[in-house]
Amino acid sequence: MVELSEDTGSRPVEHDVWMRDLDLDSTCTSSDSCTETEESPPQSPQLGVHYTRLTQEAAHRQRTTRLVSLDRDDNNPDINNNAVAANNGGIRPWVLLVIFWVVQLVISSTISSNGVNASSSDQVTDTGENNGGSGNSAHKGGKSYNQQYFRQLLPIKDPSKAPGAVVTERMTEARRLMLRKEAKDMFLHGYHGYLNNAFPKDELNPVACSGRGPDRQNPNNINVNDVLGDFSLTLIDALDTLAVMREPELFHQAIDMVKRYVHDFNINSRVQVFEVNIRVLGALLSGHLYASDPALKSVVKGYKGELLTMAEDLGKRLMKAFENTPTGIPWPRVNLRKGVLHDESSETCAAGAGSLLLEFGVLSRLTGDRSYEVIEAFHPRLARDS
Repeated sequence: MVELSEDTGSRPVEHDVWMRDLDLDSTCTSSDSCTETEESPPQSPQLGVHYTRLTQEAAHRQRTTRLVSLDRDDNNPDINNNAVAANNGGIRPWVLLVIFWVVQLVISSTISSNGVNASSSDQVTDTGENNGGSGNSAHKGGKSYNQQYFRQLLPIKDPSKAPGAVVTERMTEARRLMLRKEAKDMFLHGYHGYLNNAFPKDELNPVACSGRGPDRQNPNNINVNDVLGDFSLTLIDALDTLAVMREPELFHQAIDMVKRYVHDFNINSRVQVFEVNIRVLGALLSGHLYASDPALKSVVKGYKGELLTMAEDLGKRLMKAFENTPTGIPWPRVNLRKGVLHDESSETCAAGAGSLLLEFGVLSRLTGDRSYEVIEAFHPRLARDS
């Protein structure tokens, strides 16, 4: 029968006796005394388990104490603290470096042995023979290039559980309508902010909450002057958006404001052809189509094609960028009143001409004037060469 102590109700009384016998702080004056304190394991299986565990703990503490004593330096307390921390579960920095180097070595060797490399005996050369010469799915020995290259990648059964996957809500009709409303509210917030704080300037300065136009004091400030030409840019740019978002009253109001405040483009402003083409000319053309075409369900009563007239006026002014150009690519910038200035930079790109195809082509079809889309009107030399 094992007697239980009153304070714990579960720990045997012999536990305290064994702990005293195994305490490393107690000293043995002779080998005989140390031998006398040792007891044979209890006969009870349950007590034998406790005895074995306590013996192992005592041996571990003894080894730890010896390791700390070997690293101890009485003249340097920092070394002593590091030694204690290292032997009580810490890891030395050089050990981490060795582990990191070994991991890198293993990874590099795995990639070189399993990946696609030039020296691999089963490397598949993609000649495009089996894909019409496109070079995407050649086969050799029954293996495709993609299978060889991605053979280390496990198939993804559930995309939502893939690393880095972002699980989004399923697109339902209710969610689609909610997102459409949020997008419309955001646009109307910005549009009314412009009308209330910046109109008739080109755009709203969100920091100062005021309108701004071209930088007249610094004509070389192309970041501003390339697109801000003192023609109520934001108002024109928003025409087709108001029609698309089914705001007929605001659409009608915007057309009236453009007719009243912009009139034409006889303005002494040096602007970039590319930006004005896509944002101003494109907006005028699309606004005209929405206001006049019944198929688009946004016809404005009393509209007489004023937006198309303004678009044609702007198109003629942008056409001056094609005059006296050595390559046929238009000059990057043009003064809406004076044309290309004598000191204008010739730095441009092919997109400066290619992006004009849509707007200039639509302008020719709506006005019946082929000069906007026929190459002879742009550059006679290119017409002769063609």
